[in-house]
Amino acid sequence: MNIADVDLRLLRVFMTIVRSGGFTQAQAVLNLSQSTISNHVKSLEARLGVRLCDRGRTGFRLTREGRRIFEAAERLLHSIEAFRTEALALKGELAGEIRIGIVDSTIGDQSSPIVRTLSRFVALGPDIRPYLTISDPPSLGMEVARDGLDVAIGVFPSPIASLTRQPFYDEPQGFYCGEGHPFFDRPEAVTIEEIRAAPVISRSYWQLADLERLEMHEFGAMANTMEAALALILTGGFVGFLPNHLADPFERRGALRRLLSERLSYDANIVVISRKGHEKQPLLQAFLECCAAENRARATAAR
Repeated sequence: MNIADVDLRLLRVFMTIVRSGGFTQAQAVLNLSQSTISNHVKSLEARLGVRLCDRGRTGFRLTREGRRIFEAAERLLHSIEAFRTEALALKGELAGEIRIGIVDSTIGDQSSPIVRTLSRFVALGPDIRPYLTISDPPSLGMEVARDGLDVAIGVFPSPIASLTRQPFYDEPQGFYCGEGHPFFDRPEAVTIEEIRAAPVISRSYWQLADLERLEMHEFGAMANTMEAALALILTGGFVGFLPNHLADPFERRGALRRLLSERLSYDANIVVISRKGHEKQPLLQAFLECCAAENRARATAAR
């Protein structure tokens, strides 16, 4: 099929529906009525000759063909954006969409350089359009590797051969228990042996590194995000590592207690990843330079 036969606007409407999770949710994003959105999808299905999604009382669900069209449309529209960005860069202008992924529960960290980096980046041009995703580290790494994201910021313990990584900042971590846990109200210090006997949370994206720090082999619960680990610790049934900035508000109001701070503290290395060979794309290169500049500014301020 000649790609000229496909209306790019219809593809963009379809992609917004998928990203929003359905027709109803997409109404506010597209500023279109549900009947208009439905007609656009019917037109796209007629042009492509396949059914893209099931919709009705059972909810919105992509068909197998719809999933493949969505993924192909992502690649197509990103290529168009990349061409526009390259063309404008020849005139010395930065413009276009850049897909940025950020690990969860970091924006509230006042010492994090992420927001300052984004501010530095968007100030480079009024036509820069960031598409921002917040997710867990494995999902971010997978999306960058498959070219679903241009760049991601997070913790990625295992290097991926197709990706480059540059240091960004360190996130201090501590070890905590929640109110109601046997360790919480104890006047005497907790020993490392007692911690090893307790149900400990392992954060899946660290690939058992949490247990290795404690010289343990079994975990009591698994969490795939920082907020998931926090929720489990707040139950009072588990102990585990958390970023200090995430734990601090709960510790101040008496819902968390930090344990063995001198022994069980460390810095998690937050890095920036992107696909090898893509570093010279104008928007990505500018974003990576903003990350490096913010990193240098932090290092200078710390001297």
